[in-house]
Amino acid sequence: SLPEINGWDIIKRLREIQPGIKVVITTGLPCEEEIRKVGEEKGAIDFLQKPFLLNQITEVINKHCSSDNVTQ
Repeated sequence: SLPEINGWDIIKRLREIQPGIKVVITTGLPCEEEIRKVGEEKGAIDFLQKPFLLNQITEVINKHCSSDNVTQ
C-alpha cells in the first residue's frame, strides 16, 4: 500500500494531468476480479496480477501501444 495516496487516486490525478493516458493496474492483492472491475470503471486499459513476468508486461505494452497511438 502507498503511504499517502492510493492507486485509484493516482489514476484520477494522472487523468487530470494527461486525459487519455493509458493506465495498467498491477496488484498483489487476492481480489483480482473486483480490482479488475473497478479498474475498468476508472479507465484502466489492462490489469496484471503480481508477481508477473517481464514477457507479461511486454505483451500488455505491445497490445495497447504502437507507434501510431503513443502520445509523447
